[in-house]
Amino acid sequence: MNNAAGLYTVVAGGVLTAMKTNATSRFSVLFPTMTLICILCFSCSKKDDAQLSDEHLSDVSSPAQEQVLHSISEFSAEQGEPVLRQEKAIGIQDVDVSKLMVKPSVFVAEKNNLDSLHCVYDNTILYAIGFSKDGHFAFMEQQMLEGTGCSEASFYIQDLVSDEILVNLQGSGNDGNGSTVDSLIEEYHAEIDDALAQYDIAMVPCQFKELPYEDGESFADIQVSVTDTGRLMHEMFRIINYECVASDGKRGSKIVSAKKNVTVDDVYVCGYIKSPFEGRLAIVIAEKRFGFEGFDLHYSIVGCRID
Repeated sequence: MNNAAGLYTVVAGGVLTAMKTNATSRFSVLFPTMTLICILCFSCSKKDDAQLSDEHLSDVSSPAQEQVLHSISEFSAEQGEPVLRQEKAIGIQDVDVSKLMVKPSVFVAEKNNLDSLHCVYDNTILYAIGFSKDGHFAFMEQQMLEGTGCSEASFYIQDLVSDEILVNLQGSGNDGNGSTVDSLIEEYHAEIDDALAQYDIAMVPCQFKELPYEDGESFADIQVSVTDTGRLMHEMFRIINYECVASDGKRGSKIVSAKKNVTVDDVYVCGYIKSPFEGRLAIVIAEKRFGFEGFDLHYSIVGCRID
């Protein structure tokens, strides 16, 4: 009402002047003047109330608003004060998953002859979704099923501390052509969003890089140790034991993954994806297994702490 009080003072002089004239003149001047004052007072009151409402808008929100919206504070150079902007929370359907694709054999294929010319087929693509602050990693996998012409897609959340798979959603492929990551998302988008929220997964950009890992303070490399058991399955496929050993280049080493008596021809460490929240790597391991028309590459993830 401060603006209204100022306007009232400005008009008051004219009213007093009118009061000194005769009755007819007083009425002809006073009535429209008082009407104008009432209109101005009402207008200023509404404006002040609106400003008051805007000032307190960000202080009150319902639980539903908290779930759907998150607030971002910015700085306005002109006004010199924080400006509140609200953005809609995104789900898996809002993400362009094609930008999350990882071809896991990219760093090891050429030097190990992992190609169709050597009867090795790599028909798997990984999609790195994001990490949590406590060691959970979300990803999707799409692979061609050899000899069928169909693909199969899956969504996983893995605990990189224990390497336990916490969530596993498989596409149904009800149309007879298998499933893709797109059909998996369409079918299970609500379940995927719930799982990401349950394990506090942030969908953040993830880069797939070649080992060793080095950032100036930490170093990590992974070596595979394979032991041939001397036994064969069906008199053709060798049975091995193997260990994936992480080394920091200084204090020593530790085993991050180990398997025994597996029908695997060879094992490769493909690369890593680093968590943006902590010193932890998601290491991609490839097993070369005999398949329908040759050898196939099958992938798994193991966690490795680097700090």
